[in-house]
Parts: sequence; C-alpha cells; structure tokens
Amino acid sequence: KSLPIAMITPEHMVPIKYNNSCDLKMVWTERGGVHWNGDVIFKAGWEEMLLIGLHPEMQNLAVRNSVFRGEDQWSGYQWVDAVYQGANEYTFQFTRTSGFVLNRGDMNLITIPYEELTHDRERFLSIDTVVFKLPNSRYGEAQYAMQCQDGSA
Repeated sequence: KSLPIAMITPEHMVPIKYNNSCDLKMVWTERGGVHWNGDVIFKAGWEEMLLIGLHPEMQNLAVRNSVFRGEDQWSGYQWVDAVYQGANEYTFQFTRTSGFVLNRGDMNLITIPYEELTHDRERFLSIDTVVFKLPNSRYGEAQYAMQCQDGSA
C-alpha cells in the first residue's frame, strides 16, 4: 500500500528540480467548466526536451518536441487526439522501455516511444527540470508531487 503523497501548488513558469526516474503526478481542479489544464515542460538544463499541453476542452494534447510529429496545428505544436475521462489526475512517466507515458487516472492519454522523441536518448533522459505553464487561477488550480520508486519525493 502506498503512502499519501504531499501535493504542492506550483508557481507559473518557475523551474522545479526533477528526477526523470520519478513519476510526476499532477491534479487539476476545475473552476466553472472545462478549460486548458496547463502545459508541463520538461527541460535538460535550459533546453526544452518535451512540452505537453493538456487540452480537455478540445479533446487534444499539444506536444512540442524537435523530433515528434503529430498533426501540426500551429508553429511548433503537434496535436494528438486524446480521450479525457474521469478525474483530472495526470501521471507523467519516463519509462525504461516504453518511452514517455501520460495517464489520466487509469486511462492512457499517450505513449510516445523514445525513437519518436529523440535521436540522442541519453541526452533526452538528462531531463532535470519541470516547469508548469498555468492558466489564470479563475479557471482552476494545479497541484503536483513527485513519486519515486525508492519512496522518496
């Protein structure tokens, strides 16, 4: 049985130290309707490696990465259809074998193999920072936690 996770409210565009061997949990609490749930940006140093935009209002994910190709909607963003059901509880994972995995509750929103994200897996997996780009607080609130295999946070 896992212990409860202490949730933290992130600040808009403030870098947070991140260990990609840990799962990033994010809970979005809506206020008055379905809205953009923010962007989660993973960086290695100052270099953006992956941006995931959470768009339940459009049943899409926005993906920004130099290698990944979806259906280009506007400059730099690739769009992927996604079915948003259940609670707004997201889990972002960088797995050893599958690549990047994003779940919402028990449902998988997207799995992207590393070969579709990078030509240099070692560099890509040097991700050490996460940044939350958040909507105006009148639309809702995000909270996050890191959940690591060794039980640390």
